Amino acid sequence: HTHTLSLTLSHTLTSTAKHSKEACTMSRASSSQTTVQSLQRDIDGVTHVVRRNLEKALDRNERVEDLEAKSSNLSASSRHFYKRTRDLRRKMWWRNFRRGAMMVATVVVVVTVIVLVVVL
Repeated sequence: HTHTLSLTLSHTLTSTAKHSKEACTMSRASSSQTTVQSLQRDIDGVTHVVRRNLEKALDRNERVEDLEAKSSNLSASSRHFYKRTRDLRRKMWWRNFRRGAMMVATVVVVVTVIVLVVVL
């Protein structure tokens, strides 16, 4: 899209410069020749500045596209990280639950054994 815009603008500038050159060459007077040359230099300078600005705009557009891609990758990575941490949190919760249940079961067995030994 920006490349087409650049080509269209470049074509328009070239066409304008060409028409200006034609208009300038139609004037043959010596003093107007100096004016024509001055105008031509001005047109060439403006054309150069516009082309340089277009190049800068295209470069900025490329950098913006790179940032968008990096942002998208970062977003995907953060979703993956969130899912993995959620899964790990659940896994650790179950591990701690089983460990606690085993301790409770061990204490119950030890107390039962002690009570049976004392009673019998």
